Amino acid sequence: MAEFQTYIDNKPLLEAIKKLKIKFPVAEIVRMTQYSKSVVSTYLKPNARPSSEFLKKFEESFNVRLSDYISVSTNPDDVDVNSPFEQYAVTSKNGHETFNMPDGSYMMKVPMIPIKAHARYISEGDSAEFVEGQEYAYFMVDRVGKGRYRAFQIKGDSFWNEGGYDTPDKALVLGRELDRSQWKDGFRDSLYGWVIVTNENIVLKDIVSEDLERGEIVCHSRNTSKEYSDFPLSLDHEVKSIWKVIKRQF
Repeated sequence: MAEFQTYIDNKPLLEAIKKLKIKFPVAEIVRMTQYSKSVVSTYLKPNARPSSEFLKKFEESFNVRLSDYISVSTNPDDVDVNSPFEQYAVTSKNGHETFNMPDGSYMMKVPMIPIKAHARYISEGDSAEFVEGQEYAYFMVDRVGKGRYRAFQIKGDSFWNEGGYDTPDKALVLGRELDRSQWKDGFRDSLYGWVIVTNENIVLKDIVSEDLERGEIVCHSRNTSKEYSDFPLSLDHEVKSIWKVIKRQF
């Protein structure tokens, strides 16, 4: 577990209880943490501020990271610039801002490409005109990332087969760009797949085979429906950029 500081409020704790489907929170937390009923009841009240020791004990008892349950908005206007973690931002050479979080983890702010902007991004890329109306997304990460990142909203269910690492329609994924100079080295397996920006669309796929001499890859969908068959792409003539998916929100 990460070195722990007090959260601003108990919202991550309440969200964790909800996601863990704890039916009788006070009784179960008392049993697991050995804290008294009165203390637990107080910490579960709206806007309560649990002690760092209690939160650490909760994480250890339920084997969770409360930083995973911090609600992060994709609207930059919702981020409180006066909050403690906003005061410690690191900006990478690629312009990505990463904020220190109270528990020692980090929140990364990255440009977001929603479905409605797919066509424009394919056409304009990161041109000044596109950046002028740029939207942003926020992802919890374990460290300050190196490289170039973008968040893409996924269109369609071709990558959804109800598996733990699959991604449904309209989900938001965080991608780290694989520089074109590295394509010649081949593509390793990616747990969450690859976002591939082509001349025609933006897709989330597995890269299941490659012919580097011909400059061709074969893309695979995780949805087993017959309509989602494998297809080839030319790296030289059809692919604009490739991004390894490292985080998802849905």
